[in-house]
Amino acid sequence: MSEGGLRIRARPSVVPKEGSRISALAAVPFAHGQACTKLGSSRPAPRRASFGRLTCTMATLITHAVVATALGQAVSPELRKQPLFWVATVFCSMLPDADVIGFRLGIHYGDLWGHRGMTHSLLFAVVVGCAAGALLGKTAKDRWWLAAFLFVVTASHGLLDAMTDGGLGVAFFSPFDPTRYFFPWRPIAVSPIGAGRFLSARGLHVLWTEICWVWGPALAVGMGLRVLGRRKNRALREIEERT
Repeated sequence: MSEGGLRIRARPSVVPKEGSRISALAAVPFAHGQACTKLGSSRPAPRRASFGRLTCTMATLITHAVVATALGQAVSPELRKQPLFWVATVFCSMLPDADVIGFRLGIHYGDLWGHRGMTHSLLFAVVVGCAAGALLGKTAKDRWWLAAFLFVVTASHGLLDAMTDGGLGVAFFSPFDPTRYFFPWRPIAVSPIGAGRFLSARGLHVLWTEICWVWGPALAVGMGLRVLGRRKNRALREIEERT
């Protein structure tokens, strides 16, 4: 058990009933996974429901794309002019949530390949970043730079999900450690799956929390990176002119 809201290991013998509440001192394991929750909190246990009925515990996909677009301002102007770069950036930011397909295949939330499991891990982000960099880069330098950037973009998905206010945590160190993690500060409301639910009052509330806590800071970061990039390019041009 760790203080500060980072993690609490689950007791394998504890199995909650549907609709029961998760104790902060006995977080819920699902199948082979281990859950964790913030110290001193409790919330309704997630249901083992089908894809169409489950309330998804994540930030919305559009918010992940917003963050990825902001991070993309850190790359060179040449890369930013390439449409394929932006397609890859947005794709990598959303890819971890491909694990929701597992609900239809009978994979439980807390399994290794369950939601917020393996596809939200840092190892998965490394593999995706390296693969995408190898495919998109034209030179060795470009491949390494793109691999590092797309690793950060893919990993940002799990970081955002760890700041949501519900569900199981994120298995950052899967498959080596199945423990699920949350950050102590979790201002983002969880997002419901499905357009119908997302356009409901709750869905609009979720979007508003993301605009306040994610979109605004992401816009500021993106603008800051763009300004720094312009200053760097201007300085490089001045050096070239002098030489």
